[in-house]
Amino acid sequence: MSQPPKPEVDDSPYISEFANQHIETTGEKFVRKFKQNPFVPIGLGLTGVALVGGLIAFKSGHQRWSQNFQRMRVGFQGLTVAAMVGGALVMETLTSDKADDGKKK
Repeated sequence: MSQPPKPEVDDSPYISEFANQHIETTGEKFVRKFKQNPFVPIGLGLTGVALVGGLIAFKSGHQRWSQNFQRMRVGFQGLTVAAMVGGALVMETLTSDKADDGKKK
């Protein structure tokens, strides 16, 4: 038994739509996201610094320093989550405003 011939498909309209699109690199995406909401990466960095500082203090036997670093870490984590939620709310407001402007025209 032979296979029935496959119908020929014209892909040119689909290919032409995506031919000129720029593929975003990881660095470009980081810069774009940092510009949109700079508090999240800053909070992540501060959380990491507090975590590493707490681990170093714990290993060296400084209990008070270790406890303070861990409290800072929890605080920075909370601020980072708040920045993520706040950024999401701001982006939602901006996109809904743009959608409303498009409907008015």
